Amino acid sequence: MMQKKATLNAQPRSDNRLNLLDAAARRFCSRSYYGKSMRDIASDVGIKAGSIYYCFESKKELLIAVQKEGIRRITSLVSTAIATANTPWDRLQAAMISNLQEILSGNDYAQVVIRELPRIDDPRRRRLIDARNKYDLIFIKPIKDLEIGSEIKCYQIRFLIMGAMNWSPMWFKSDGQSPEEIAKGFLN
Repeated sequence: MMQKKATLNAQPRSDNRLNLLDAAARRFCSRSYYGKSMRDIASDVGIKAGSIYYCFESKKELLIAVQKEGIRRITSLVSTAIATANTPWDRLQAAMISNLQEILSGNDYAQVVIRELPRIDDPRRRRLIDARNKYDLIFIKPIKDLEIGSEIKCYQIRFLIMGAMNWSPMWFKSDGQSPEEIAKGFLN
């Protein structure tokens, strides 16, 4: 019995970590970061609340891990979409379509990425902003390749595109335009 306990304490299982990330993403998406406790998340995974701390030192660290996983997933999808397109306009359109599909699919991770940030006084906020900014920069190359203006103009266009896409869950209607139609409408 003692040996089994020591084995559990030695290294958290990666599937428990992923299960916790999935549960946290669901909970943070449905009720916000501030509306959920570690106990709620642990209950969803079928473990005791204290067991979460084998994988994450705090609820804020769990939020950061959910955010980073969401950014990793969206980055992978958008990077793949960009790589399959030929022209600068096609690359930007492919990036926008892929981003909108992920955001508008109802994916819990994507929703947490666009809606949750720690409060301004939290030093971890900078880490999340840095991770988001790295993702946003994926859009800079296709925009620059369009040769539409200065460096500043490219960054302004990126902010407009990202802001519009991140706000799209507020106005999107599932019986309306598809993500493809929305992206094409932005660019035409």
